[in-house]
Amino acid sequence: VITYINIQIADPYRADEVAEEISARGYEAESWRTLFPEFEETLAIETFSNNLILALVLLIASFGIANVMNMMVLEKTREIGMLMAMGTDGSSIRKIFVFESGMLGLAGGISGSILGYLASAYFHSLQYTIDMPTAPQPIVIKFLVDPFDLVAFPLLALVLSMIAGVYPAHKASKLDPVVALRG
Repeated sequence: VITYINIQIADPYRADEVAEEISARGYEAESWRTLFPEFEETLAIETFSNNLILALVLLIASFGIANVMNMMVLEKTREIGMLMAMGTDGSSIRKIFVFESGMLGLAGGISGSILGYLASAYFHSLQYTIDMPTAPQPIVIKFLVDPFDLVAFPLLALVLSMIAGVYPAHKASKLDPVVALRG
């Protein structure tokens, strides 16, 4: 005798709709949203906190890139002075430093996305399960990666790092060539 059937659907947020459709056919059906209402609230809080932490990490990384670019301006003062003495204008100096900070951010974003994807693929392979007393069978936790995130986060890191590189680039473009050549 079969007393329980678990149906997995592609879009888990359509569970109520599918449960109503099965109930309309005369069977007793409950969706995960009905059985575990606190689970969805927990997911919403978790999503918000993850996004907040991600924003803070990106902000801190942007400050780190700005700091690296400031140090680079200090270290490359003579080279900047030489370029300016040879006729390079301030906007070209700014472009060089903004481009370099953008490449740092893009490299960090790509490597972070790759490492994050590999970590989530590893955790997904572990098949982490939770046994709940009210659930008829264990709940399997899956670690999923949105393909949009694999593109969006490196691009966001690129934009933020370019913004972070604007001040050091502006500072480098305003150096006096004579003073810069002296070091």
